[in-house]
Amino acid sequence: MKSDIRQKLPYTHRIFFPFPKLTDVQEKTIPIILNKKNSLIISPTASGKTEAVISPICERMVAECNGEFNSRKLLLIYIVPTKALVSDIYKRLESKLGRLNITSASKTSDLNNFKINHPQNVLFTTPESCDSLLSRHPQILKDLKFIVMDELHFLDNNYRGDQLRILLKRITKIVNNPNELNYYAMSATIKKPDEMCERYFKNHEIIISKGSREIIFATVDADVNFEKLKKIKNIFIEQNINRAIFFCNSRKKTIKITKQLKEIFGRDDRIFEHHSSISSDVRKYVEKEMARTDQILSLCVATSSLEIGIDIGNIQAVVLIDPPLTVSSLLQRIGRGNRRTNKTKCFGVFELPEDKKVFAEMIYEARNGIIEDIDYQSDVSVVVQQILSLTMEKHNDDDNKLTRKIIHDLLDVLVPDPEYVDLIIEKIILDEYVEEFRGTIMPTSKLLDFDSKTRGRINVNIPSTYMLKVIDLSGNVIGEIAKPTEKMRKIQLASFKWNVNEIRKDRVIVNRTKGDTSIPNFSPHMDKGWFYSWLPDELK
Repeated sequence: MKSDIRQKLPYTHRIFFPFPKLTDVQEKTIPIILNKKNSLIISPTASGKTEAVISPICERMVAECNGEFNSRKLLLIYIVPTKALVSDIYKRLESKLGRLNITSASKTSDLNNFKINHPQNVLFTTPESCDSLLSRHPQILKDLKFIVMDELHFLDNNYRGDQLRILLKRITKIVNNPNELNYYAMSATIKKPDEMCERYFKNHEIIISKGSREIIFATVDADVNFEKLKKIKNIFIEQNINRAIFFCNSRKKTIKITKQLKEIFGRDDRIFEHHSSISSDVRKYVEKEMARTDQILSLCVATSSLEIGIDIGNIQAVVLIDPPLTVSSLLQRIGRGNRRTNKTKCFGVFELPEDKKVFAEMIYEARNGIIEDIDYQSDVSVVVQQILSLTMEKHNDDDNKLTRKIIHDLLDVLVPDPEYVDLIIEKIILDEYVEEFRGTIMPTSKLLDFDSKTRGRINVNIPSTYMLKVIDLSGNVIGEIAKPTEKMRKIQLASFKWNVNEIRKDRVIVNRTKGDTSIPNFSPHMDKGWFYSWLPDELK
């Protein structure tokens, strides 16, 4: 089989598979993609899913040009859940794609090197940035041939997954050859893969590779947080562990644990935190430092921001400060550890006996492939967001007009009854964001102004609080914090302690300090998509 696949990849095998042996998922996936079949690939982390998908796609691109690839069209969109993962995959693949003369770019709010006038062949992006491209430059997608969705389980069954479903439908209305458009999705283990896949594309094959990674798990109990972390330190010394990720379920807990670890280990410089409130530059620094030599102490406390995809080197252990919310999340977190071997060392820390039982049950289910059955529920707030995005798309495409029928047809996967969609349209008209003239939906100056002032808020349905930029005295952006509900004097952010010098309308001015820090309460996040408040009252 190996030699057979090697022969089928004359242009790409050496580039993407420098090692002689292919993984199980690669053996199963490559022939299916070469046969132009849509597929959902389910496999553990670090099993080689990315190369299993990208290599045969590139092979098809180059083979169509008889080995002399010279296209200057956007052919592949690679969609991932987070900006950090966009950056990671782009860095991993850019040079390999370049050896085939395939150009690539990334597009997020943090980094955008995509050239509209001279588009690269491959674009790595998020659903929100894909939405932005679609609403502003729809014509650039006409030659698209491949759509890859990585870590799809992370997007599914929430407002971001619903947004992606509609984006895929919108793209099929734009491309020159929609019947030739191929879809490839990658995911961790899920309960109902067929059902999830059907929400995004049809006529697919399911590829399952279970892997053989052994989970070495132990619980660490203590009466108070400090004590359990001291026990972790002793275990690390005994087992010669100096590189580990600590996972928490909240940013507040992440800050707290980072602070305690620094005191216990006595190393301010080698204990990091990683979450979405930290600026992209700081996150990249943390990822780079964690990937350094095994001989250096490197501990990182993270939320789900490090749960998916990103390779930060040889992590010797994973510490779960809280039980993950799902078995799927547990598998993702465990998968961050020992990506170079088939063994994962994991510790679960707890204070309550109930948490120990939760850990035991989740580990049993993870080892036996038992995944939660989660009922799918769509988020109607996406309908508002997509109507606004569609309005901008048609506004930027002189050849097309937006009608209610077009909106009904595109959104029927979320809201089958057109009367409910019409209620939303009427509400947006009443709020003066769009207007209807002779059956055509058009943006008003209010919507255009809103889009300009908010820098593309219409493309993003992610809930958010009022965020303040945290900036040091030199002008460096450290990260963001939600608006505090109480006065702040000292805070901890990006692994360091900061004295709050001044709180302005949109920023907090800080300088490095020592001593104890407070963890203030912040305004809460919304449970629904950001555009939920725009819905008619009868649909809330």
